[in-house]
This record gives sequence, structure tokens and C-alpha cells, in this order.
Amino acid sequence: MGFIVHLQKFSQNNRLKLRIETSRLSEGQLNELLEGIKTLSCSGKINRKKRYRAEELTVQAAEEFLSELAINREWRLLGFYASLFEYAFNTDYLRFNGTGISGFSIRVDIEGKGEISLCTLYRNKTIDFSLKR
Repeated sequence: MGFIVHLQKFSQNNRLKLRIETSRLSEGQLNELLEGIKTLSCSGKINRKKRYRAEELTVQAAEEFLSELAINREWRLLGFYASLFEYAFNTDYLRFNGTGISGFSIRVDIEGKGEISLCTLYRNKTIDFSLKR
């Protein structure tokens, strides 16, 4: 995975996290990241029977975020985030949530553990993954 060189490891609230700055990634690396998120979202322990529907505020905030990327002509990021938002929105066992003020989260229900964050997408174009739940 080519984007690994752009990973930052840090600790927050006694949890080890990985952060990726999407603005530093090439189009190919963004595609790899998207495929990685899709792979994580298909883990065998994820409860695919639980159904979510994104709230209208989340959808509106996502539209505004994508519009800002288009206005700023950040085309490769626009493509990545549009694809990711579409995937999270259309995969009904993923909970796509957020008002866009600080960002968005994609959450999943893990059998026997409950709901966890798959990743957090910040407005500053970083994505965090928690390494230990």
C-alpha cells in the first residue's frame, strides 16, 4: 500500500491511532485507501443485519464538503471523498454520521462488542483509524 509512507501514529485518550493526510496522497494512493476502507468494512465480525440510514443533516453536510472541494478545484480529493461518501451512504450496515462541522464518521456494529468507529473523516482532510478498540 503506497499510502503507508503518509501514516502518522499517535496516542489519544489512551488509544493508539493512525492518521492519514489525504491531501498528501496521489490519486492511486487515494484509490488504495478507499479499497482498504472497503475491505475493513467487510470484516467477518461486522454485523451486516443491523441497518442504518444517514440523517438528512449528514447528507447535507457531505454535499457542502464536496462542493467546497469542487470550488477549490481539489479534483482528486473530490473524487475520493465522493466515492467514499457514496459507499458509506449506500452500504446499509455502515453508519455514516456527522454534521460536517469537524467532520464525519463511519461506524459499524461488531457482533458481541457493539458499535465502533471504522474511521473518522475530518474537514482538514485527515482520516483517523483507531488501532485498538
